[in-house]
Amino acid sequence: MRFDLAYLLPFTLAAAAYPNPSSNPSAPYLNSTSKTDVASHINIQQKLAQFEVFVDSKNYTMLSDVFTPNATFDPGPPTDPLNGLTAIKNWLETSLVDTDTQHDFGTQYIDVHGQFASAITYFIATFVGVGPKNGSMLVNHAKYLDTLERSGDGGWKISNKTLVYMV
Repeated sequence: MRFDLAYLLPFTLAAAAYPNPSSNPSAPYLNSTSKTDVASHINIQQKLAQFEVFVDSKNYTMLSDVFTPNATFDPGPPTDPLNGLTAIKNWLETSLVDTDTQHDFGTQYIDVHGQFASAITYFIATFVGVGPKNGSMLVNHAKYLDTLERSGDGGWKISNKTLVYMV
């Protein structure tokens, strides 16, 4: 397979046209992102990823590092919204019994506004049955809508998570 360097030409020209990323009209958010906001964005991305890692590894006790104690989680119909960390942990543990999961993040948008932040994360989740459910598989395309609060240590925790199925 031959790699044609001419393929990179449009990208090189675009980079040359905007040597300072903050002058790129397609990325206006770069003009308003302070160093504090960048740190918050990284911390929030980590917090959102931790949720998926803890769910996929069935390490539900670690969810206390992700959620506020009085967090809500709306997994969508037919389940009513869950109130409090204990209810969230119990629901995940019960609903994912005999099921292995893998979440793959896609596009993510984070908006920090003072002590609060909101995030939209598109993802694909694969559910594979084990034990009595062996042989079953389901793939969901969905997004999470999260509200986060700055915690006392300067980090972030999820106060509300909503699951929206796309397909």
